[in-house]
Amino acid sequence: MPPAQPQRVYELIEYAAGSVVSRTVIKRPVGTVTLFSFDAGRVSRRDLYEPLKAAGCSVHLVCGTETTADLDAKFAIDQACRQAAQI
Repeated sequence: MPPAQPQRVYELIEYAAGSVVSRTVIKRPVGTVTLFSFDAGRVSRRDLYEPLKAAGCSVHLVCGTETTADLDAKFAIDQACRQAAQI
């Protein structure tokens, strides 16, 4: 992806019914940006946060919802951008 070019995020990742799809769009020594596409009704797996963190993984929670039906996409994107800016 060219740097500093506006992107339509929804054009960068596919949707697949019944699945979670991920695509890494930026990978640099200072950090990685990965997009995710979730099917409606997916359940939160916050229970994985602490074990992954304890294993040394770089983990960031975005949006405090329990299911994708509750997800506020604009809020989640804003929150993810703010977290990425702090890294």
